[in-house]
Amino acid sequence: MRRILLLSWFLAVAWLLLAAGRVEAQEAEALVSSNPPYPLLINGKEAQRQPASAPLGAQVCVAKKTDYTGEVERYVFKGWRDGPDTECITVTEAREYQAIYASEVLLQVRSKLKPYARSLWVPRGSLNRLEVPEVVEQEPGSRFRFEEWTGGETPFSPENIVAAVR
Repeated sequence: MRRILLLSWFLAVAWLLLAAGRVEAQEAEALVSSNPPYPLLINGKEAQRQPASAPLGAQVCVAKKTDYTGEVERYVFKGWRDGPDTECITVTEAREYQAIYASEVLLQVRSKLKPYARSLWVPRGSLNRLEVPEVVEQEPGSRFRFEEWTGGETPFSPENIVAAVR
């Protein structure tokens, strides 16, 4: 009976030592993902799911910097959470790395006066101050008077704040 208990104890200890050795033998890995879940390249190969595992020392890159989801909407790569803004990084620690994309919308100011017409990408949901002169002299005897904006908080004033949501 003692032999059986001793053998059982010995086998249990040996199994624990082997299991611990297997855990130590596994390579440390990092988890990589992006928001939204756009493709990532790990050592040049596209990750099939997210979050994905990447061995330490692996190069991880975003597959696209800009993704247009419509004529006036896009996502733009801004950088890695708690890291650089480069398209590729080398994972050096067993932690989570996330590529951050910002949602942007196209803000357009249309005007018959070309110096006041403009088009720019702004963060979705941002408040944007727009201002134009109330009267613009184009040439002697010809002037333009501000009429209205097509939206915003004060559409009938030359100064306006527009929320960029669409």
